[in-house]
Parts: sequence; structure tokens; C-alpha cells
Amino acid sequence: MSLDPAKLFAEVKNLPTSQGLDVVRGMLAVFLPFSLNDGIDQVCTNRLGVPRPNHPISIGNARYVKPICSG
Repeated sequence: MSLDPAKLFAEVKNLPTSQGLDVVRGMLAVFLPFSLNDGIDQVCTNRLGVPRPNHPISIGNARYVKPICSG
């Protein structure tokens, strides 16, 4: 999977505001490094409404990462 920011922006800007914000918040939840700074975590969750992921998320090249699944 690859991410094309221009295509993503084009899709998000055509959504109703609340849906677009939900998409952006979801993307931020994936890319923000939670647990590095409690103050930043609080701003992201309380003021920006970015949900903290329930499970750790890792982004990288699948060629170099061995997936670990737990259930």
C-alpha cells in the first residue's frame, strides 16, 4: 500500500466537514508518536480529538518487517 497525499487531500476535501475531520484524525492517530510526551498526547486527544490507537501501530517496508499477529 502506498499513500498519495494529493489524492487523499482531493478525496477528503469533497467530504462533508465532519467526515473529513474524522479521516484526518484517523490518519493522525496512525502517524503521531503517542507516549513520547504526555503533554503532546493530551493536546492531540483532548483538543484535536485524535483518538489514541488501542494497539501499537508500526509503519514500514514489509520487505524488512516480519508481521506479528496476536488474537
